[in-house]
Amino acid sequence: MPLRNYSLSVQCPTVEKFAKRYPQYGPFAKGKGRVLFELIISPESFISSKVATDLGFSAVLGVAEACSKSVKKSGNNIDNFTKQFIGAVVCLIMENNGYQKTGKKKSIPHPDFSRGEVYILNNNNNDTY
Repeated sequence: MPLRNYSLSVQCPTVEKFAKRYPQYGPFAKGKGRVLFELIISPESFISSKVATDLGFSAVLGVAEACSKSVKKSGNNIDNFTKQFIGAVVCLIMENNGYQKTGKKKSIPHPDFSRGEVYILNNNNNDTY
């Protein structure tokens, strides 16, 4: 089988845009949570969240393990604030790449997380993935 290339353009919002949308998490995103923010706001993380979403899971599942490892590597545990922060960052990257919230939550099969938002591809979006 011949090798074929595939590419996907991903909109990666800035920390400033995130802080404007979610002012309660802005200082954390610009400070202690910057590494976690950069981990989630990446093409690789979007693709992982997109795959989780397309399989019917919460988008957070796509980044749950990477986020868990990152937080534990820094010597911390994932608390409720951090989980909410992760969900907000995932929301921003999903919405910036053509997905919208369904208003439904699903369990996340990961020991550090419980439930997360489910997204669908926005049919009004002109981009194709």
